[in-house]
Amino acid sequence: MEKLNLPAFDIKVTTSQGKGYVFDPLRKKRVRLTPEEWVRQHFINYLIHHLGYPPSLMKLEASAYLQHNISQRRVDMLIFDNQQGKPLMLVECKATHQPIHAPALRQISHYNTLFKAPFLTLTNGIQHLCYHIHHDSQSYTRLPYIPPFDTLNS
Repeated sequence: MEKLNLPAFDIKVTTSQGKGYVFDPLRKKRVRLTPEEWVRQHFINYLIHHLGYPPSLMKLEASAYLQHNISQRRVDMLIFDNQQGKPLMLVECKATHQPIHAPALRQISHYNTLFKAPFLTLTNGIQHLCYHIHHDSQSYTRLPYIPPFDTLNS
């Protein structure tokens, strides 16, 4: 798999019937190792071990029934606050070859019409974008970095 713009860690990859798998610590099961999963696992590690995000407040592939086409969609990662259990941040992970640009921001913003999280993050493992959403003024601010968890709950 590709080198990412995230801290390296000892990711345990296994092979079964010629396909790669990795143990996901949040879902507590082995999952197929795709290019997007490679990014997701590195980003999870980064959030937990470098920015202090509690694993107990992170949910992967959170389902949401969105009104667009009345279909079920899944946000890659939903992080809750530690005070009221409300959505704090949505994270959308893409494979390294997928650019982080306007359509990806529209996708996660569309998901956020349901969750109303104050932070949105997009990553392809190389580039990471984080936005603070101001729901009252329907605007956003691009942040220069992914904030540590303890600064989001203050």
